[in-house]
Amino acid sequence: QVLLAGFEIDSENLQTIIETAGKVASLAIDDCRVSIRKEFALSKSVDYKMRSLDLYRTARKYNSEFIDEDKLKLLLSAMASTGLKGSLKSVHVKESKYPS
Repeated sequence: QVLLAGFEIDSENLQTIIETAGKVASLAIDDCRVSIRKEFALSKSVDYKMRSLDLYRTARKYNSEFIDEDKLKLLLSAMASTGLKGSLKSVHVKESKYPS
């Protein structure tokens, strides 16, 4: 498992983190401020093994300093176009802010 907590992560670093941690079973990004560009993409050539992504306290529906609703859509779209689509079994966000 890889745990990142309390960092400020830009779009390029988020890409590097996900692609590098793609070989571990679980990635947790806790309470991190994240910026994601509209052109955000992940490598399709990485052999992803990740089964769980936890965005607890990093996904905040109405706070654009974190992963808000628009950024979450960009992230999930980028992940869906890669091998993560086949390996990822769960993405956890704070349930009280996002519908299941």
